Amino acid sequence: MFYSFGSSEDDGNIFIVIFLPKERFGLQKMIKNLNGEKFFKLLERGYTSEVHVNPFF
Repeated sequence: MFYSFGSSEDDGNIFIVIFLPKERFGLQKMIKNLNGEKFFKLLERGYTSEVHVNPFF
């Protein structure tokens, strides 16, 4: 699993990117073969979901 998160200071939105292997227990293989080109291809193939979370403070 790979994840990254960040935010846009202009609008207060937060984003997160998660990559999971297709195979169960395939994480080591996925990480071993991951490079910059494959990383960007995964980003291009991904999809966007919108999630609303109520403030809890």
